[in-house]
Amino acid sequence: MVLVGDIVASEAGVTSISALPGLQSLWAETLGDPHICVAVLDGQVDQSHPCFAGANLTQIQTLVSGVSNQYGSASNHGTHVASTIFGQPGSPVTGIAPGCRGLILPLFQDGAGSSIAPCSQLDLARAITQAVEQGANVINISGGQLTSSGEPSKWLANAAQFCADNNVLIVAAAGNDGCKCLHLPAALPSVLAYAIGTIGYDFGSEARKDSLVQDGRLAQEDSWNPLDPRQLLANFEAQPWESGSIIWTLNQEQTPVYAVQPAGPYAPRGYEMLRQFLSEQLDEGVERVSIPGISIGSVKLQSGITVPRIVPTIRGMYSWSTTALIRSVLGEPPTDNAARQDYENGAEGIQNFLDRIYYELRNLGKTPQERAINYAATNAFQLAQVFQQAANENMQLDTIEVEKSPLCRPESECWDVKLAFFDPERQNQRARKVYRFTVDVSDEVPVTIGRLRSWSMF
Repeated sequence: MVLVGDIVASEAGVTSISALPGLQSLWAETLGDPHICVAVLDGQVDQSHPCFAGANLTQIQTLVSGVSNQYGSASNHGTHVASTIFGQPGSPVTGIAPGCRGLILPLFQDGAGSSIAPCSQLDLARAITQAVEQGANVINISGGQLTSSGEPSKWLANAAQFCADNNVLIVAAAGNDGCKCLHLPAALPSVLAYAIGTIGYDFGSEARKDSLVQDGRLAQEDSWNPLDPRQLLANFEAQPWESGSIIWTLNQEQTPVYAVQPAGPYAPRGYEMLRQFLSEQLDEGVERVSIPGISIGSVKLQSGITVPRIVPTIRGMYSWSTTALIRSVLGEPPTDNAARQDYENGAEGIQNFLDRIYYELRNLGKTPQERAINYAATNAFQLAQVFQQAANENMQLDTIEVEKSPLCRPESECWDVKLAFFDPERQNQRARKVYRFTVDVSDEVPVTIGRLRSWSMF
């Protein structure tokens, strides 16, 4: 029998994990508090190993496929890591904190030979978010991705910030010159989501695509190609009941982040709106759509990746271009030169804010903070008040922050979106101006409450 925990000890230059410096004095104080939860984001864990007998471990289902091989390299790695934390006293190996509660998120997959296959930073971000929302106090990630720049994706940076906001510690591997694994997906069985992106579609499998080709020939010419979105929409116009035969996706920077699947008695209306959004993207310059709803389960795409499934709330589905959004609030540009300058200043401020939401603050719309900031991007009428006032005072947007609101209605969850502005010509002489509005994110479609407030600060 391999005493998996002792592998760590041998790598540290000692013959047993119990000989690690400082561990005996730590055990003299505590073997771990069951109120402290440690999440292990790794490969499948062989919980039948004798060292886990009596351990308080809960396995959390994730979205990654291909992690079920209990005897592969990913499982060996996951069992190894988990044993160093949760191995029980008196068993073949005693872990560092055997008394703590454990969450096991089996995410690594077997690669070629004895290697471990990599996963994306998007999947890792989802896993971190899931662990926090399942009550983790510490998240262990014994893997990493080698990059030339060292810069994380915005998704991963947001997930790390979510941990910081909730006082959750991430313990991540620094690397051992051999691991090329950056990992892990996750989604709660049922969570609120309010995401922004563009509409795309996927077939799920070659068989489904071939079936669509054959069915489409009944309404189209023999040469029709479902990969052409215009031809696909023409087929759905002739056969609207086929709209549910593909996987509609919400994409961010060409990457699918959700599968959008309308359900219930108004599902046909939902598919009609998805067709409309895709058509508007192709022909009318629509840049973004908002998809609020409930994230339930997951869907595997034709590429093999798995994404969360979102059942959209139709009343909160919108599409827009930045230009149209600005004009819906500010109206048409005035012809008077003085008035036109004020108009352009306000439009520039809104454009700047939306660009930062789309790119700098891009997110999955799952956490309360993310839903609040995404809703702020669609609530142009609230923004217009802010940017018109700021433009009148010759001030530019500096920072965008979201924080828990100290006041909220019963049975609600409220977050304050704070926009700070500065005077670029008198940065050191003039106070910054802060605007704050409150968003209630307790419903599938968020809503602003209370009035817009502002104050000055140095």
